[in-house]
Amino acid sequence: MQQFANGIEREACRDRLRDGDLRESEAAGRRLLLSGGVQGHGVRPAIYRLATELELSGTVANTPKGVEIFVGGEAWRLAEFERRLIGSLPNGARPERIEAESAPPLGEAGFVIVVESGEGRLATPLPVDLAVCPECAAECRAPDDRRFGYPLGSCTRCGPRFTVIERMPFERRDTPLETFPLCERCSEEYTDSSDRRFFAQTTTCPRCGPGVFTFSNLAVAAGVQRQANGIEAAAALLRGGGIVAIRGLGGYQLLADATSGEAVARLRRLKRRLAKPLAVMVESAAAARRMAEPTEAELAAFDDPSGPIVLMEMRHDAPLAREIQDGLKTVGLMRPTTPWHVLLAAACGPLVCTSGNVEGEPLEYETRSAERKLAGICDLTLHHEREIVRPIDDSVVRVIAGRRVTIRLARGLAPLRL
Repeated sequence: MQQFANGIEREACRDRLRDGDLRESEAAGRRLLLSGGVQGHGVRPAIYRLATELELSGTVANTPKGVEIFVGGEAWRLAEFERRLIGSLPNGARPERIEAESAPPLGEAGFVIVVESGEGRLATPLPVDLAVCPECAAECRAPDDRRFGYPLGSCTRCGPRFTVIERMPFERRDTPLETFPLCERCSEEYTDSSDRRFFAQTTTCPRCGPGVFTFSNLAVAAGVQRQANGIEAAAALLRGGGIVAIRGLGGYQLLADATSGEAVARLRRLKRRLAKPLAVMVESAAAARRMAEPTEAELAAFDDPSGPIVLMEMRHDAPLAREIQDGLKTVGLMRPTTPWHVLLAAACGPLVCTSGNVEGEPLEYETRSAERKLAGICDLTLHHEREIVRPIDDSVVRVIAGRRVTIRLARGLAPLRL
Protein backbone atom coordinates (compact mmCIF):
# COMPACT_ATOMS: atom_id res chain seq x y z
CA MET A 1 0.00 0.00 0.00
CA GLN A 2 1.27 3.47 -0.90
CA GLN A 3 1.05 6.37 1.55
CA PHE A 4 1.95 9.97 0.80
CA ALA A 5 1.44 13.36 2.39
CA ASN A 6 -0.86 16.22 1.41
CA GLY A 7 0.37 18.17 -1.63
CA ILE A 8 2.28 15.28 -3.28
CA GLU A 9 0.79 13.77 -6.42
CA ARG A 10 1.74 10.11 -6.58
CA GLU A 11 2.09 8.62 -10.06
CA ALA A 12 2.33 5.02 -8.91
CA CYS A 13 0.18 3.68 -11.72
CA ARG A 14 2.19 5.59 -14.32
CA ASP A 15 5.37 4.10 -12.84
CA ARG A 16 3.90 0.65 -13.32
CA LEU A 17 3.01 1.49 -16.93
CA ARG A 18 6.57 2.64 -17.63
CA ASP A 19 7.95 -0.50 -16.00
CA GLY A 20 5.80 -2.65 -18.27
CA ASP A 21 3.68 -4.24 -15.53
CA LEU A 22 0.45 -2.96 -17.13
CA ARG A 23 -0.69 -2.17 -20.63
CA GLU A 24 -2.46 1.18 -21.02
CA SER A 25 -5.67 -0.42 -22.28
CA GLU A 26 -5.72 -3.13 -19.59
CA ALA A 27 -8.65 -2.92 -17.15
CA ALA A 28 -7.57 -2.31 -13.56
CA GLY A 29 -8.95 -1.20 -10.22
CA ARG A 30 -7.74 1.03 -7.39
CA ARG A 31 -8.85 1.75 -3.85
CA LEU A 32 -7.91 5.12 -2.36
CA LEU A 33 -8.56 6.50 1.10
CA LEU A 34 -8.25 10.23 1.79
CA SER A 35 -7.90 11.09 5.47
CA GLY A 36 -7.79 14.47 7.20
CA GLY A 37 -10.13 17.42 6.63
CA VAL A 38 -11.96 15.91 3.68
CA GLN A 39 -15.61 15.80 4.77
CA GLY A 40 -18.00 18.74 4.52
CA HIS A 41 -16.04 20.52 1.78
CA GLY A 42 -17.50 19.10 -1.43
CA VAL A 43 -14.79 16.47 -1.84
CA ARG A 44 -17.14 13.71 -3.04
CA PRO A 45 -18.71 15.89 -5.77
CA ALA A 46 -15.23 16.91 -6.93
CA ILE A 47 -14.13 13.27 -7.13
CA TYR A 48 -17.34 12.37 -8.95
CA ARG A 49 -16.69 15.04 -11.58
CA LEU A 50 -13.10 13.91 -12.11
CA ALA A 51 -14.00 10.21 -12.39
CA THR A 52 -16.90 10.96 -14.75
CA GLU A 53 -14.70 13.15 -16.94
CA LEU A 54 -12.21 10.28 -17.24
CA GLU A 55 -15.01 7.76 -17.93
CA LEU A 56 -14.14 5.66 -14.90
CA SER A 57 -16.52 3.47 -12.93
CA GLY A 58 -16.70 3.12 -9.17
CA THR A 59 -17.88 4.71 -5.95
CA VAL A 60 -16.95 7.40 -3.45
CA ALA A 61 -18.22 7.54 0.12
CA ASN A 62 -17.76 9.35 3.42
CA THR A 63 -16.67 6.82 6.03
CA PRO A 64 -15.43 7.07 9.62
CA LYS A 65 -11.91 6.66 8.24
CA GLY A 66 -12.18 9.41 5.64
CA VAL A 67 -13.28 9.53 1.99
CA GLU A 68 -13.01 6.09 0.41
CA ILE A 69 -12.79 5.69 -3.37
CA PHE A 70 -13.09 2.56 -5.47
CA VAL A 71 -12.34 3.29 -9.10
CA GLY A 72 -11.91 1.09 -12.16
CA GLY A 73 -11.15 1.42 -15.84
CA GLU A 74 -8.31 1.43 -18.30
CA ALA A 75 -4.92 1.71 -16.66
CA TRP A 76 -4.02 5.02 -18.30
CA ARG A 77 -7.26 6.57 -17.07
CA LEU A 78 -6.54 5.41 -13.51
CA ALA A 79 -3.07 6.90 -13.74
CA GLU A 80 -4.54 10.21 -14.87
CA PHE A 81 -7.13 10.07 -12.05
CA GLU A 82 -4.43 9.69 -9.39
CA ARG A 83 -2.26 12.36 -10.99
CA ARG A 84 -5.06 14.94 -10.96
CA LEU A 85 -6.80 13.93 -7.72
CA ILE A 86 -5.23 16.36 -5.24
CA GLY A 87 -5.47 19.30 -7.65
CA SER A 88 -9.16 18.60 -8.23
CA LEU A 89 -10.17 18.88 -4.57
CA PRO A 90 -11.94 22.05 -3.29
CA ASN A 91 -9.81 24.76 -1.70
CA GLY A 92 -11.25 24.10 1.77
CA ALA A 93 -10.27 20.42 1.79
CA ARG A 94 -7.22 19.53 3.88
CA PRO A 95 -6.16 15.95 3.10
CA GLU A 96 -3.41 14.78 5.42
CA ARG A 97 -2.71 11.42 3.83
CA ILE A 98 -3.74 9.30 0.88
CA GLU A 99 -3.54 5.53 0.91
CA ALA A 100 -3.68 3.80 -2.47
CA GLU A 101 -3.65 0.13 -3.36
CA SER A 102 -4.61 -2.16 -6.21
CA ALA A 103 -8.12 -3.56 -6.29
CA PRO A 104 -9.95 -6.00 -8.56
CA PRO A 105 -11.32 -4.37 -11.73
CA LEU A 106 -14.89 -3.16 -11.23
CA GLY A 107 -17.56 -4.82 -13.31
CA GLU A 108 -20.30 -2.19 -13.01
CA ALA A 109 -20.47 0.86 -15.25
CA GLY A 110 -20.78 4.46 -14.08
CA PHE A 111 -19.57 6.32 -11.01
CA VAL A 112 -21.80 7.01 -8.00
CA ILE A 113 -21.72 8.72 -4.62
CA VAL A 114 -22.85 6.29 -1.93
CA VAL A 115 -23.97 6.82 1.67
CA GLU A 116 -22.24 4.59 4.20
CA SER A 117 -23.65 3.33 7.49
CA GLY A 118 -21.15 5.25 9.61
CA GLU A 119 -20.22 2.26 11.77
CA GLY A 120 -16.68 1.94 13.04
CA ARG A 121 -14.07 3.97 14.88
CA LEU A 122 -13.98 7.62 13.82
CA ALA A 123 -10.59 8.53 12.36
CA THR A 124 -11.46 11.67 10.39
CA PRO A 125 -11.90 15.11 12.00
CA LEU A 126 -15.28 16.81 12.22
CA PRO A 127 -15.71 19.47 9.52
CA VAL A 128 -15.78 23.10 10.65
CA ASP A 129 -18.43 25.75 9.99
CA LEU A 130 -17.76 27.97 6.97
CA ALA A 131 -18.80 31.59 6.51
CA VAL A 132 -21.17 32.38 3.66
CA CYS A 133 -19.42 32.21 0.27
CA PRO A 134 -19.59 35.04 -2.31
CA GLU A 135 -22.07 33.14 -4.50
CA CYS A 136 -24.55 32.49 -1.68
CA ALA A 137 -24.10 36.06 -0.46
CA ALA A 138 -24.99 37.37 -3.92
CA GLU A 139 -28.11 35.19 -4.06
CA CYS A 140 -29.49 36.49 -0.78
CA ARG A 141 -29.07 40.07 -2.04
CA ALA A 142 -30.73 39.50 -5.44
CA PRO A 143 -34.48 40.34 -5.32
CA ASP A 144 -35.19 38.02 -8.26
CA ASP A 145 -33.48 35.01 -6.64
CA ARG A 146 -35.63 32.48 -4.80
CA ARG A 147 -33.24 32.62 -1.82
CA PHE A 148 -33.47 36.41 -1.54
CA GLY A 149 -33.32 37.39 2.13
CA TYR A 150 -33.21 33.75 3.30
CA PRO A 151 -30.60 33.31 6.06
CA LEU A 152 -29.92 29.59 5.63
CA GLY A 153 -28.71 29.41 2.03
CA SER A 154 -25.51 27.36 1.71
CA CYS A 155 -23.63 25.12 -0.71
CA THR A 156 -20.64 22.77 -0.73
CA ARG A 157 -18.39 25.82 -0.14
CA CYS A 158 -20.09 27.32 2.91
CA GLY A 159 -22.57 26.93 5.73
CA PRO A 160 -22.92 24.99 8.98
CA ARG A 161 -20.96 21.81 9.56
CA PHE A 162 -19.74 21.31 13.14
CA THR A 163 -22.76 23.07 14.65
CA VAL A 164 -25.29 20.72 12.99
CA ILE A 165 -23.51 17.36 12.99
CA GLU A 166 -25.12 14.74 15.22
CA ARG A 167 -22.83 11.90 14.14
CA MET A 168 -20.22 11.11 11.51
CA PRO A 169 -19.66 10.57 8.63
CA PHE A 170 -21.10 13.88 7.44
CA GLU A 171 -24.48 13.18 5.79
CA ARG A 172 -27.74 15.16 5.73
CA ARG A 173 -29.56 12.32 7.49
CA ASP A 174 -27.38 12.94 10.57
CA THR A 175 -28.18 16.65 10.89
CA PRO A 176 -31.34 18.54 11.98
CA LEU A 177 -32.01 19.16 8.26
CA GLU A 178 -33.06 15.53 7.87
CA THR A 179 -36.60 16.59 8.81
CA PHE A 180 -36.71 19.09 5.91
CA PRO A 181 -37.00 17.14 2.63
CA LEU A 182 -35.71 19.00 -0.40
CA CYS A 183 -38.21 20.60 -2.73
CA GLU A 184 -38.14 19.84 -6.45
CA ARG A 185 -35.79 22.69 -7.36
CA CYS A 186 -33.39 21.99 -4.48
CA SER A 187 -33.41 18.30 -5.44
CA GLU A 188 -32.45 19.23 -8.99
CA GLU A 189 -29.49 21.26 -7.70
CA TYR A 190 -28.51 18.49 -5.30
CA THR A 191 -28.35 15.87 -8.08
CA ASP A 192 -26.82 18.08 -10.80
CA SER A 193 -23.08 17.41 -10.93
CA SER A 194 -22.48 20.79 -12.60
CA ASP A 195 -24.14 22.71 -9.75
CA ARG A 196 -22.20 23.97 -6.72
CA ARG A 197 -24.97 22.49 -4.54
CA PHE A 198 -24.33 18.99 -5.91
CA PHE A 199 -24.43 16.77 -2.82
CA ALA A 200 -24.39 19.82 -0.50
CA GLN A 201 -25.67 18.30 2.73
CA THR A 202 -27.01 21.52 4.27
CA THR A 203 -28.64 22.98 1.15
CA THR A 204 -32.17 24.34 1.49
CA CYS A 205 -34.42 27.22 0.43
CA PRO A 206 -37.42 29.16 1.81
CA ARG A 207 -39.82 26.66 0.27
CA CYS A 208 -38.43 23.49 1.85
CA GLY A 209 -36.09 24.63 4.62
CA PRO A 210 -36.44 25.74 8.25
CA GLY A 211 -38.61 28.78 8.79
CA VAL A 212 -37.55 32.25 9.90
CA PHE A 213 -39.39 34.74 12.07
CA THR A 214 -38.96 37.88 14.15
CA PHE A 215 -39.56 38.44 17.85
CA SER A 216 -39.98 42.11 18.72
CA ASN A 217 -40.44 43.70 22.13
CA LEU A 218 -42.81 46.24 20.56
CA ALA A 219 -44.83 43.48 18.90
CA VAL A 220 -45.06 41.54 22.15
CA ALA A 221 -46.36 44.64 23.88
CA ALA A 222 -49.04 44.77 21.19
CA GLY A 223 -49.96 41.13 21.78
CA VAL A 224 -48.15 39.66 18.72
CA GLN A 225 -45.63 36.98 19.69
CA ARG A 226 -44.01 36.26 16.32
CA GLN A 227 -43.85 37.96 12.94
CA ALA A 228 -42.48 37.09 9.51
CA ASN A 229 -38.84 37.68 8.60
CA GLY A 230 -38.18 41.27 9.68
CA ILE A 231 -34.80 41.99 8.12
CA GLU A 232 -35.89 45.46 6.97
CA ALA A 233 -37.25 46.26 10.43
CA ALA A 234 -33.97 45.05 11.96
CA ALA A 235 -31.94 47.26 9.62
CA ALA A 236 -34.11 50.29 10.44
CA LEU A 237 -33.70 49.65 14.17
CA LEU A 238 -29.92 49.39 13.86
CA ARG A 239 -29.69 52.61 11.87
CA GLY A 240 -31.77 54.29 14.57
CA GLY A 241 -29.48 53.22 17.40
CA GLY A 242 -31.33 50.04 18.44
CA ILE A 243 -29.94 46.64 19.37
CA VAL A 244 -30.78 43.50 17.38
CA ALA A 245 -30.17 39.87 18.30
CA ILE A 246 -29.61 37.44 15.46
CA ARG A 247 -29.36 33.67 15.40
CA GLY A 248 -26.13 32.86 13.58
CA LEU A 249 -24.27 29.64 12.83
CA GLY A 250 -23.31 28.80 16.39
CA GLY A 251 -25.70 30.82 18.52
CA TYR A 252 -27.20 34.25 19.04
CA GLN A 253 -25.26 37.46 18.51
CA LEU A 254 -25.99 41.06 19.49
CA LEU A 255 -25.64 43.78 16.87
CA ALA A 256 -25.47 47.58 17.21
CA ASP A 257 -24.32 50.53 15.11
CA ALA A 258 -20.53 50.61 15.50
CA THR A 259 -20.39 54.31 14.63
CA SER A 260 -22.80 55.36 17.41
CA GLY A 261 -21.25 55.90 20.81
CA GLU A 262 -24.70 56.01 22.37
CA ALA A 263 -25.74 52.66 20.84
CA VAL A 264 -22.48 50.95 21.83
CA ALA A 265 -22.63 52.35 25.36
CA ARG A 266 -26.22 51.12 25.72
CA LEU A 267 -25.22 47.66 24.51
CA ARG A 268 -22.34 47.54 26.98
CA ARG A 269 -24.59 48.58 29.83
CA LEU A 270 -27.37 46.09 29.07
CA LYS A 271 -24.99 43.24 28.30
CA ARG A 272 -22.97 44.17 31.42
CA ARG A 273 -19.75 44.15 29.42
CA LEU A 274 -18.20 47.37 30.62
CA ALA A 275 -14.54 46.99 29.64
CA LYS A 276 -13.57 44.34 27.07
CA PRO A 277 -13.26 45.40 23.40
CA LEU A 278 -16.08 44.53 21.01
CA ALA A 279 -15.77 42.96 17.55
CA VAL A 280 -16.98 44.85 14.49
CA MET A 281 -18.55 43.27 11.41
CA VAL A 282 -17.93 44.99 8.07
CA GLU A 283 -19.26 44.21 4.63
CA SER A 284 -16.01 43.48 2.79
CA ALA A 285 -12.23 43.74 2.72
CA ALA A 286 -12.62 47.22 1.22
CA ALA A 287 -14.72 48.23 4.22
CA ALA A 288 -12.10 46.71 6.53
CA ARG A 289 -9.48 49.02 4.99
CA ARG A 290 -11.62 52.01 5.96
CA MET A 291 -11.56 50.90 9.59
CA ALA A 292 -8.01 49.57 9.90
CA GLU A 293 -4.61 49.31 8.26
CA PRO A 294 -4.42 45.58 7.59
CA THR A 295 -1.44 43.69 6.25
CA GLU A 296 -1.85 41.24 3.38
CA ALA A 297 -1.73 38.36 5.88
CA GLU A 298 -4.48 39.98 7.95
CA LEU A 299 -6.67 40.48 4.87
CA ALA A 300 -6.13 36.83 3.93
CA ALA A 301 -7.31 35.81 7.41
CA PHE A 302 -10.29 38.17 7.14
CA ASP A 303 -11.37 36.65 3.80
CA ASP A 304 -10.72 33.06 4.89
CA PRO A 305 -13.74 30.70 4.69
CA SER A 306 -13.52 30.27 8.47
CA GLY A 307 -14.50 33.94 8.86
CA PRO A 308 -12.76 34.70 12.18
CA ILE A 309 -12.46 37.99 14.03
CA VAL A 310 -9.07 39.39 12.98
CA LEU A 311 -7.20 41.85 15.19
CA MET A 312 -5.86 44.78 13.13
CA GLU A 313 -4.25 48.18 13.70
CA MET A 314 -7.11 50.69 13.73
CA ARG A 315 -6.96 53.75 11.50
CA HIS A 316 -6.80 57.07 13.32
CA ASP A 317 -9.68 58.32 11.15
CA ALA A 318 -11.85 55.21 11.42
CA PRO A 319 -15.53 56.15 11.79
CA LEU A 320 -15.96 53.93 14.84
CA ALA A 321 -17.27 54.82 18.28
CA ARG A 322 -14.48 55.09 20.82
CA GLU A 323 -16.57 52.92 23.17
CA ILE A 324 -15.76 49.86 21.01
CA GLN A 325 -12.09 49.19 21.71
CA ASP A 326 -11.77 50.76 25.17
CA GLY A 327 -8.70 52.88 24.30
CA LEU A 328 -6.79 50.15 22.44
CA LYS A 329 -5.02 50.82 19.14
CA THR A 330 -6.34 47.60 17.60
CA VAL A 331 -9.80 46.59 16.50
CA GLY A 332 -11.26 43.14 15.84
CA LEU A 333 -12.89 42.99 12.39
CA MET A 334 -14.91 40.15 10.87
CA ARG A 335 -16.84 39.63 7.68
CA PRO A 336 -20.49 38.48 7.46
CA THR A 337 -20.94 34.81 8.28
CA THR A 338 -24.54 34.16 7.12
CA PRO A 339 -26.85 35.71 4.48
CA TRP A 340 -28.63 37.69 7.22
CA HIS A 341 -25.30 39.20 8.27
CA VAL A 342 -24.61 40.06 4.62
CA LEU A 343 -27.87 42.00 4.30
CA LEU A 344 -27.47 43.88 7.57
CA ALA A 345 -23.84 44.83 6.94
CA ALA A 346 -24.78 46.12 3.49
CA ALA A 347 -27.74 48.11 4.83
CA CYS A 348 -26.19 49.52 8.00
CA GLY A 349 -22.43 49.77 7.59
CA PRO A 350 -20.07 48.64 10.39
CA LEU A 351 -21.88 46.83 13.19
CA VAL A 352 -20.79 45.67 16.60
CA CYS A 353 -21.16 41.87 16.53
CA THR A 354 -20.79 40.27 19.94
CA SER A 355 -21.97 37.09 21.64
CA GLY A 356 -25.64 36.89 22.54
CA ASN A 357 -25.55 36.64 26.30
CA VAL A 358 -25.23 38.62 29.48
CA GLU A 359 -21.55 38.88 30.42
CA GLY A 360 -20.47 35.80 32.38
CA GLU A 361 -23.38 33.64 31.22
CA PRO A 362 -23.35 30.93 28.51
CA LEU A 363 -23.96 31.79 24.86
CA GLU A 364 -27.66 31.67 24.03
CA TYR A 365 -28.49 29.29 21.18
CA GLU A 366 -32.00 27.95 21.88
CA THR A 367 -34.92 30.06 20.71
CA ARG A 368 -37.13 30.17 23.81
CA SER A 369 -34.22 30.75 26.16
CA ALA A 370 -32.87 33.52 23.92
CA GLU A 371 -36.23 35.28 23.78
CA ARG A 372 -36.37 35.23 27.56
CA LYS A 373 -32.73 36.01 28.39
CA LEU A 374 -32.07 38.62 25.69
CA ALA A 375 -35.39 40.48 25.89
CA GLY A 376 -33.86 42.95 28.32
CA ILE A 377 -30.97 43.71 25.97
CA CYS A 378 -32.29 43.80 22.40
CA ASP A 379 -35.23 45.51 20.73
CA LEU A 380 -35.78 42.80 18.12
CA THR A 381 -34.58 39.24 17.50
CA LEU A 382 -34.15 37.46 14.17
CA HIS A 383 -34.72 33.71 14.54
CA HIS A 384 -34.38 30.72 12.29
CA GLU A 385 -35.64 27.22 13.02
CA ARG A 386 -32.54 25.21 12.09
CA GLU A 387 -31.45 23.50 15.29
CA ILE A 388 -27.97 24.28 16.61
CA VAL A 389 -26.54 20.99 17.88
CA ARG A 390 -23.31 22.49 19.23
CA PRO A 391 -23.24 26.16 20.25
CA ILE A 392 -20.00 27.96 19.50
CA ASP A 393 -18.73 31.54 19.54
CA ASP A 394 -16.61 33.34 16.93
CA SER A 395 -12.91 32.59 16.57
CA VAL A 396 -10.32 35.33 17.12
CA VAL A 397 -6.96 35.38 15.33
CA ARG A 398 -4.00 37.71 15.15
CA VAL A 399 -1.10 37.81 12.71
CA ILE A 400 2.24 37.83 14.50
CA ALA A 401 5.51 37.95 12.54
CA GLY A 402 3.58 37.09 9.39
CA ARG A 403 1.96 34.02 10.87
CA ARG A 404 -1.68 33.55 11.85
CA VAL A 405 -2.04 32.86 15.59
CA THR A 406 -5.34 31.72 17.10
CA ILE A 407 -6.34 33.72 20.17
CA ARG A 408 -9.75 32.05 20.60
CA LEU A 409 -10.39 28.68 18.97
CA ALA A 410 -14.08 28.57 18.05
CA ARG A 411 -16.40 28.78 15.01
CA GLY A 412 -14.68 28.08 11.72
CA LEU A 413 -11.54 26.66 13.34
CA ALA A 414 -12.82 24.26 16.00
CA PRO A 415 -12.55 21.43 16.55
CA LEU A 416 -8.81 21.42 15.96
CA ARG A 417 -7.19 18.00 16.02
CA LEU A 418 -3.75 17.91 17.62
